[in-house]
Amino acid sequence: MSSKNKLTRDEVFGLIDGERAFQDTTVAAWLGGVGAKPPVFSLGEHATMLRHYIRLADEAYVTKVGDQHALGVLRKIAGISVRAMEQVGVVYRDGKYFAGRNHGISREHVYQAISGEREYQDQRWEDLDDRNTVGDFLTYLNRYATLLTDSLNPDEPQAALDNFRKIAGIAVACMERHGAPARSTGRLGEAK
Repeated sequence: MSSKNKLTRDEVFGLIDGERAFQDTTVAAWLGGVGAKPPVFSLGEHATMLRHYIRLADEAYVTKVGDQHALGVLRKIAGISVRAMEQVGVVYRDGKYFAGRNHGISREHVYQAISGEREYQDQRWEDLDDRNTVGDFLTYLNRYATLLTDSLNPDEPQAALDNFRKIAGIAVACMERHGAPARSTGRLGEAK
């Protein structure tokens, strides 16, 4: 970890935990009423949400003063990627694949896979994270979202899950370097 980082990986994972709690409670309530079970989405649905939020992060980066709005959307992007791996499966950097069945992969396993991806990124690109702006990280996310879309195959999800792990790793790297706001919640439908 660079001495220039604003957040540790554990702190970033804590932000993602807050995002996932929001997704599992508030989104479930939006879709099914208070107390509803969290929805299970397909890889294609996760990819669609991911592309939408990457567009929102791009827009926030370009139109808002400062990086905090875009970083808040990056937290959502990481949460969507984590949820996809929890629900469908996880592919580790070494190629090991574990299939999930309706929340069958623990968040601990997902975070291990993301940490392995981050270690790979740090070794491959050394201190590149220190030079990357939030806009640079968004460019990488756009590239991998395209690769993710191209790799979608419900019968063979490994390639898509490999890209979800990479996307989560990029989002985590950006939040480690630049920080990110915690999930704030208000009344149902007003969370940011």
